Amino acid sequence: MHALSHAGGYSVRIESITLSGFRCFGPESITIPIASEITAVVGPNAAGKTALLHALSKMFGVSRSQRTVLRSDFHSGVEDDPGDRKARDLFIDVLIGLHELADATATPEVIAPSFRHMLIVREGDSPVCRLRLEARWEDDGTIEGEISQELFWVDTLDDEPDTQNYTSPASFYSWRAIRSVSYSHFWRSRLIS
Repeated sequence: MHALSHAGGYSVRIESITLSGFRCFGPESITIPIASEITAVVGPNAAGKTALLHALSKMFGVSRSQRTVLRSDFHSGVEDDPGDRKARDLFIDVLIGLHELADATATPEVIAPSFRHMLIVREGDSPVCRLRLEARWEDDGTIEGEISQELFWVDTLDDEPDTQNYTSPASFYSWRAIRSVSYSHFWRSRLIS
């Protein structure tokens, strides 16, 4: 018999994900904490379990198609008119903890240079990086409409960051670096016989 087991304390991990306007998550933002050990996503049908995983895929997916926002990703409530062509917005916001910086197991030389400019220091807690995806759907006269999306680093912990002053675009290389580190630590498990 085999079972999956947690491989130990992770130094880099996704701490939370905040969603607004994404699939079944309406315009009011909701923050979902991710436990440091094991997180189970449990709920009835249509509660948002799959939407949560799709949101993580939009942030950290391997292929461009996994990361591309589609019209179907924008929230449409049961009361909404299906023919309504008003603009729609969504965001996915992820807080990534860098715990090895808090417990002094990492030196500045170990931290990738691209992480240094995105580091947010928290009083009495581990530093974090914050990555945010914003997308907008607009009616351009076609069936699918036009979707714009932008991925950027947020330099503040404010709930509604001023995107003009507290953000910087997430370059492909900095995104790939944090994606690699997050995946290798967050999804690590081992098989026990």
